[in-house]
Amino acid sequence: MAARESPTPTRTAATLQAAADLLSGEGAAVLERASLSALAPGRAWSELAEAWEGLPLDEHLPRGAAFRFRRFGRLAARPMDDGYRLQPLPSAPFQQSAELIPLYRGKARDFAPIHARTLSAPAVRALVGYDLELVTMAEGRRPPCQVGLHMVRVIAASDEQVAPAPEGRHRDGHSYIAMHLIGRRNCTGGISRVYQGRAPQPCLVTTMREPLDTVVIDDCRVEHEVSPIQSTLGRGERDILLVDIDLE
Repeated sequence: MAARESPTPTRTAATLQAAADLLSGEGAAVLERASLSALAPGRAWSELAEAWEGLPLDEHLPRGAAFRFRRFGRLAARPMDDGYRLQPLPSAPFQQSAELIPLYRGKARDFAPIHARTLSAPAVRALVGYDLELVTMAEGRRPPCQVGLHMVRVIAASDEQVAPAPEGRHRDGHSYIAMHLIGRRNCTGGISRVYQGRAPQPCLVTTMREPLDTVVIDDCRVEHEVSPIQSTLGRGERDILLVDIDLE
């Protein structure tokens, strides 16, 4: 069985301004579903969630593991008076510093691209716009940005534990990261922990359970990890949209 988590603070914000205050102050914030549900109403949400069906295998997991499925896409975010103009960027490999993520040794990883219709979907544009506005408020400015989008599904077979992020506690090398839960089925675990610097104890512990529950972090100032998931009935699944934001 997955280990129980000891009670620790959860930095939950009910409004965009409250989230921005937490993000600029402590480096992390939690937003519950109710704060974001208006961004993906009705059919827009259905189209978004359906995009996670049939994701191709992430072929870069250690030792040939086959529990994570993924697509990757990029957007340029150009400032405007009332927000950002989002433009698709060409498909490109995803690469992280070997110093930050030793697991992949700095290798450029090729993932299947996110379909153009998904990159332009209203729910995707609304969520990315929300994340960028949160960063704008936390930064006190509206800089141009490059946005990386990762559609990720992790699958745990019956009685199996798998780590959504096998690199463990880490930083990814971006300016900010937003983690949006798309869905979870028949699984326990998936506990998100955030640490200020190299502190031994987390400053934030939360489990995203409902679609659009969200964790946003300042990746320059904090480290994060997520505990393994374990299936509870047949096949367990956890679907996440990761939004990497790099300030230019």
